[in-house]
Amino acid sequence: MPLVTGLITLDGAVVTVRVEVSRPRRHKLERVGLPVPKSIQVRAQIDPGSFVTAFMPSVFAGLQIQPIRLIGIRTPSTKPGEPCECEQYDVSVSLVSGTTLVPLPTCYAIASSGFEEEEEVQAILGRDLLNHCVFQYFGPTKQFMLSF
Repeated sequence: MPLVTGLITLDGAVVTVRVEVSRPRRHKLERVGLPVPKSIQVRAQIDPGSFVTAFMPSVFAGLQIQPIRLIGIRTPSTKPGEPCECEQYDVSVSLVSGTTLVPLPTCYAIASSGFEEEEEVQAILGRDLLNHCVFQYFGPTKQFMLSF
């Protein structure tokens, strides 16, 4: 089982993930002889409080994909009964452990404009993907461990 350990920084527990078009999209593009967009590597904050994984919109633009639907989400600043509508995308996500890539099941991630290109964190890894991992957060020693 691959393992990632790290220090908890001001950005929290941050890991590297690789995002690419979904497997079905990859197969369709290959079948008709079209180029498959290159995968995009980003740094993601592990967030067990989020039910969904989120990436900055430029990730989806780089993959040349369109949203599959709009979903309503609640945030700490969302007013009761007024969920925030977010575009949801079908992507494949792999966790990076050294030189090893470990693909996770299909991911329906949302676009979040709360990230900036020059920041270290450009994504949130939510429970939809964390459900396939073991995550340990050692607050007193400022360390974390993620196995998958």
